[in-house]
Amino acid sequence: PFIDELTIGFSKNLTVLSGETGAGKSIIVGALSLILGQKARTSSIRSGAEHCVVEGRIDVDRNHPVINKLQNLGIEYEPDLGIVIRRIITISGTSKSYVNGLQVSVKDLRDITGILIDIHSQHEHQSLLNVKNHLFLLDRYGKFQNELETYQKSYRKILGLKKEIEKHTIDEREKERKLDILKYSLNEIEQARLTDNEDEELEKEYKVLKNYEQLVSSVMNAYNLLRLHDNSALTMLESALLEINKVKDFS
Repeated sequence: PFIDELTIGFSKNLTVLSGETGAGKSIIVGALSLILGQKARTSSIRSGAEHCVVEGRIDVDRNHPVINKLQNLGIEYEPDLGIVIRRIITISGTSKSYVNGLQVSVKDLRDITGILIDIHSQHEHQSLLNVKNHLFLLDRYGKFQNELETYQKSYRKILGLKKEIEKHTIDEREKERKLDILKYSLNEIEQARLTDNEDEELEKEYKVLKNYEQLVSSVMNAYNLLRLHDNSALTMLESALLEINKVKDFS
C-alpha cells in the first residue's frame, strides 16, 4: 500500500538507518536530500499525485553560524520554532523552496543546510572533508562559541567604521580632478562676459532664428501678393487710380 504522509523524528547528533533492501531507507534519505537542496525530480512524486511536499524542522542553539546566514537572507528565526524547511515539487518538474515561510533559491537553501546536516553514505561528501568547516568544528570542539560571537560582533563593528572612514575620505587625485573641472568651468563663465537680462535677449534672438524660414517665407508671400501677382494689391490700386483720373475733371 502507498503511504500518503509520513512523519519521522531523528535523534540529536546521530541517527542510523538500517534495514533490508526495499525497506524504504532510500526514500527517507531522498526526502532529506530534497530538504538539503538536491535537484528535484518528478520521480519523487507518488504515482497519481500532482505534487510532493517534504518538510523538516531543525533546532539549533543561538550561537550556531547558520543564524548569521538566515539574517543575511532576511529570514526571521525564533528559537522556539526552529528552522522549518519546506520543499514542493510539482508533476511539471518545477519546485519551490521555503525557509521559515520565506521562499528562497535552491542555492541559498544549500548554503543554509550545508552546515546543518550531513548524510553519510557511499559516494556522499562529508563536511569533515570541507576545509571551510574546519574552523567551525574546531571552535565547537573547544567550546569557544561565546568568544567567537564576541569576536564576530567586534569585527563587524570594525568593518562598519572602516566603511564610514572610506566614505568621508576623498583621494587627493580625485580632489585635484574636481578642482580642475571647477577652475575650467569658472574660466568659461568669465570669458562669456554675461550681462544682466542677457538670457531674455538670447531667448528672443533664439525665437527669431528658430522661425527664420517661416519668417522669410511669409514675407516673400506678402511681397508677391502686393507686387508680382496679376491681381496684386498694387495692381488693383493703380487701376483704381486710373479710373478716378478719368472723371476727376467732371467735378
